Amino acid sequence: MTHQHATLEDTVYFWFGANDTSGSGGDGASPVYDVRLAGAAAGAAPVLSGSATLLSHGDYPAGAHEIAIAATDGNGFAADATYAVFVTLLVDSQNPTGFAGSFTLGPIVANVTQWKGETVPSTTQTGVPKVDVDYVGGGAFTGASNFEAAFNGTGYAFTSCVIPTVTTTGTATALGANAVDSTSIADNAITAAKINADAITNAKIADDAIAAENLKTGAISADAFAADALVAATFAASSLDGKGDWNTVEPDPAGTAPTATEIVDEWETQSQADPTGFQVNTMEIEGTDATDTLDASAAAALVAIHLDHLFAATYDATSKPGVADALWNEMVEDDGGLTRYTANALEQAPGGSSSATLANQVLILESVQSSGGSGT
Repeated sequence: MTHQHATLEDTVYFWFGANDTSGSGGDGASPVYDVRLAGAAAGAAPVLSGSATLLSHGDYPAGAHEIAIAATDGNGFAADATYAVFVTLLVDSQNPTGFAGSFTLGPIVANVTQWKGETVPSTTQTGVPKVDVDYVGGGAFTGASNFEAAFNGTGYAFTSCVIPTVTTTGTATALGANAVDSTSIADNAITAAKINADAITNAKIADDAIAAENLKTGAISADAFAADALVAATFAASSLDGKGDWNTVEPDPAGTAPTATEIVDEWETQSQADPTGFQVNTMEIEGTDATDTLDASAAAALVAIHLDHLFAATYDATSKPGVADALWNEMVEDDGGLTRYTANALEQAPGGSSSATLANQVLILESVQSSGGSGT
């Protein structure tokens, strides 16, 4: 029996002869063939069944038959599979069974001669036809495009890719507003381990590339930095300079911060080195205008120790501010709504009690005049 090799979608042919019980050729009746997939289950149905064709007696002997099997994907055949062909027919009231042969199908070999109804252009690589694409993504595709240049036939591995030049008309509008924002990037998608050493250097960042208006409020916060992320060793010498290189006082190698004395000494050294350029202009204190803050602080200090009662607030001898045995409170007393020195305050003065009386009269007179009254 023969074994054939064919290609999927081919028509495979087999032949067999039938004899009657006496041994002579006999045409018989109802010649049928069944095609079985090699290795299938014993009870698997045939892939294809059909009738054999009886050849003409004028040219072939009696009982000669031909089988034409359409080995197509539509008929259930597959590439790289082997099939067996069995036959049977009715002859002299008998139904003998025979094996016609087997065949193995290979994959279809494509040999493109036309594309979209036109003859394929000359090949750019032996055995591989060139395919002309008219549209990409619904838009016209021109032969002069950079996409075609990327596949320029120099190895078919993007060895000579041409990256299109991005112009000002195709950047932001092409991406769309906020095309890449924080919500588009998963947490920890960009980590230190994923960035090569020196991937981001001064030379690679344009001037003013990172400006205050480019940073979202709260984008850089304390919890955004790992422990010890910003240490003295991270910064080049004088990298955070103001006038007079104020950043020259650094923690020691052990990480100990400078003391207050060291900082004051450094400020004194710098100010002596450049007394005209090393200045501190305090514009605000705790977010408030410095002048207003200082005035308010001084006023509050005077009120706290009750000195405001000398000139800025009413002094009531019947309800003395502060503690009762404070010096001023012990020296004065109420005199019908006015304030006068006590006898004890003036008893050591020249003239004794008469002097005290005179002094109190002077004090009362001054109090009346300061309050807008008239004295006699």
